[in-house]
Amino acid sequence: MKKSIRRAEKPHRFLILLSSPGFWIVTGLLMLSAILHYPQLLPFPDVSGMNSLFGLQRHAVERIIFLLPITLAAYIGGGKGGVACLLAALSLMFPRVFLFSQFPKDAFFETCMVGVTGTLINLWLESRRRQLHQQKRMEEKLRFYTDKISRAHEEERKRIARELHDDTIQDLIVISRQLDSGIKGGVPAGAKWKRLQQSMRERIDEMIVRMRRFIQFLRPPTLDYLGLVPALRELAGDSEAVHGIRIRLVVPERLPEIRKENELLVYRIVQEALNNIRKHSGVKEASVLIKHEEAMLKVEVRDTGKGFDMRRNDEFIRNGKVGIMGMEERAHLLQGTLSIVSEKGGGTAVRLEVPC
Repeated sequence: MKKSIRRAEKPHRFLILLSSPGFWIVTGLLMLSAILHYPQLLPFPDVSGMNSLFGLQRHAVERIIFLLPITLAAYIGGGKGGVACLLAALSLMFPRVFLFSQFPKDAFFETCMVGVTGTLINLWLESRRRQLHQQKRMEEKLRFYTDKISRAHEEERKRIARELHDDTIQDLIVISRQLDSGIKGGVPAGAKWKRLQQSMRERIDEMIVRMRRFIQFLRPPTLDYLGLVPALRELAGDSEAVHGIRIRLVVPERLPEIRKENELLVYRIVQEALNNIRKHSGVKEASVLIKHEEAMLKVEVRDTGKGFDMRRNDEFIRNGKVGIMGMEERAHLLQGTLSIVSEKGGGTAVRLEVPC
C-alpha cells in the first residue's frame, strides 16, 4: 500500500514542478547560458565563427554566468534543486573543455572553480534556509507556548480559588460555627468538649497542610531563606510524602553561589521533571544528581520508567503538554543547555548544564 502511494506521489510532484514558474525561469537561464557558452553552434553566419559572443578568447565570463541559474535554483528549490541545476550546468560546460577550448587546462580549472563556487552557494543557501525555518518554528512554538502558559496560569488560578473556596473557607466556616455554637450554648463539658477540640484541631491541621502546599507551589520559602539544596530536599520529601515517590538526592558538600533568580529557574526545571515522572513514568523511585564541574552546575533527573519517543516532542506541544518546552525556555534564560534522553521502556534522563 505504501509503495503504491509513493509511486503515485512521484508523477504528482513532477506535475507540480512543471507548473512552477521558477522551474521555467531556471531552465530558460540555463539554456541562455548554454547558448552563450557555444556560440559557434548557432545557425547564424555572423556568429557561427565566433569563439565568444563577448569577443573574448576565453570563456571565463560565460562560465560565471552559469552561476545565475544555479543560485536561483538553490534559492527556489532548496538544496536538491540547486544540486540538480549544478550538475546540469557542469554537464553543459565540460564538453567545451575537451572539444572546443583552446586552453583546456585553464578551461578545466575554471569549470571546476564554477562547480566549487556553485556548491558553496548551495550549502550557504541551504544553511540559511534551515536557519530561517528553525527560527520560524521557534517563533511559532514560542507563541503557542505563551498562549498555553497563559491558559495554564488561568486554570491554576481557578483551581487554587476553587480549592480555597471549597475546602479551606468551608473548614473555617465550620470551625467558626462550632466556636459560635460553643459560645452561645455555653462551653460543653467533658468528652463532648474534647471531641469538639479534636475536630477543630484536625481541620486546622488539614488547612495548614493545604496552605503550605499552595505556598510551596507558588514560591517555596525555603528557596529564599536557605537556598537551592534545602529547597530540593524539601521537594524530594514532599514528593515521597504526598505522592509516594522516593527521590534519591545526591548533592556535593558545597555548591557555587548562583543568583536567586537562577536558583528558582533550576528549582522549577527539577520540579517539572519530577512532575513528569509522577504523571507519566509509572515508577515509585527516581534520582536527582547535582554536581559542579569545570565552572558548570550539572543537574540530572533520572527515572527507569516507561519513557517516551522524543521524536513526538512537537506532537506533545500541540496537544497542550508544554512541560518540556517550559524546561527548555528556562534553560535558555539560564544561558545553559537542556538535553532529554528517553526511549520507550528505557526510562528518561533530563540533564541541565548551567554556567556558574
